[in-house]
Amino acid sequence: MRKINIVLSLIVLMILLAGCSNKIEMVDNASVSLSEDGKQLEIKIILNDENMKPETPYQVRLFAYDGELVRVLGKDLFIFEEEYLSHKEGEKPKIIEINETLPLTEEISEEKLKGIIEDKEENALEIDVLNTEKVFATEEIHKVN
Repeated sequence: MRKINIVLSLIVLMILLAGCSNKIEMVDNASVSLSEDGKQLEIKIILNDENMKPETPYQVRLFAYDGELVRVLGKDLFIFEEEYLSHKEGEKPKIIEINETLPLTEEISEEKLKGIIEDKEENALEIDVLNTEKVFATEEIHKVN
């Protein structure tokens, strides 16, 4: 009987912890493309701060999980320098378009990029919306334009 109580207590605790995720939906769209000369990776992200508390500061970072992407980008973590502030109390939500360009250390074909980003089930690229206190949203990029 005691084992059943312990197991039930652990199940209840797991259910409570599963509901404690404070991540919100913010990323409306995210995609990557190669520049015309093929020497840069262009990232386009559209954020909507509707579910964020008013006047909350945040930044965006990009993390590359795929080994080949890390090799052609030269590193796995990119923190975009611009800081954003969510909508003010009583105002309508902000839609923010972020366009960043990352230099490539090696060339990669568009077909190869599509194969890495779109065709694999594993995460190749991930966006995090965060500030010094927490990560608000995490979204995978699975689209190449």
